[in-house]
Amino acid sequence: SSCSQASALKQVNTPAPAGIVATGEGTEHTAAMWRELTNKTFVLINQCSIASIERHPFTFAEAMPTFVEVYLDAMIRLDYKTLHEIPQKRLVLMTRFLAKVFHCPLYNPARLHINIEDSEMASALAQFDKADAFIRSIFAGPAITAL
Repeated sequence: SSCSQASALKQVNTPAPAGIVATGEGTEHTAAMWRELTNKTFVLINQCSIASIERHPFTFAEAMPTFVEVYLDAMIRLDYKTLHEIPQKRLVLMTRFLAKVFHCPLYNPARLHINIEDSEMASALAQFDKADAFIRSIFAGPAITAL
């Protein structure tokens, strides 16, 4: 669910997976290595999602709402302390992704100014209608209106 994914994004000190020794000599080193690995993973996922918006917006349209929900939830609900503990690069990439989504003309069919007569094209653009409706619901939702 997107709620558990959002909490994972906010989890700065992610625990090591099962099977990793949590006590004893080298524990802090192991934990630091695990945090570094999870941060690199988040950064790669962020970079892939940005590349998908830029290069494959048609195929990414179906997955876009999930990413937007997770990133917005994680960023809006951060407390001050957590915000400063999350690596800056990760926050910048999440913000970049959201900016790309909100500025992508393909996710707002009204901005396209095209005449759709081909039924296959109209079917493909139905995903964009869903994406546009989703984006509009975010700005009308409680997370944004409460700001």
